[in-house]
Amino acid sequence: TPEYMSPEQLRGGVPDPTNDIYALGIVTYLMLTGKFPFPIDITTEMLLTGFKPNFSGIPDNLAQVLSYATEFEASNRYQSVTEFVNAVLAASGIPEGYYSTDKPVVITRGSENLDGRTAQPDSTVL
Repeated sequence: TPEYMSPEQLRGGVPDPTNDIYALGIVTYLMLTGKFPFPIDITTEMLLTGFKPNFSGIPDNLAQVLSYATEFEASNRYQSVTEFVNAVLAASGIPEGYYSTDKPVVITRGSENLDGRTAQPDSTVL
């Protein structure tokens, strides 16, 4: 839907990763506030002319990250999801070590375990 589409997508441009970065900026704001960062009745024409989303209602450092993610020109946005995620984590104030940016391990069907050990719970749940 147009609310999540980058300006270059609306113009019929070639898809690239920065389109997803734009959408991530919009979705992140929507998750934090429950609303879009622009009027719901915004027109495609307004989005094509460089309308800047309004990221009010969240901390300034996170608003700056989302503003950068939704820059009108794709070359001015984060160029990868990793850059975006790292910026969000830094802006959120979560200390390093409380999150991982490592790629997840994929366990295929039929695998008994990864290294011969059985997983043990960290604590007992009653």
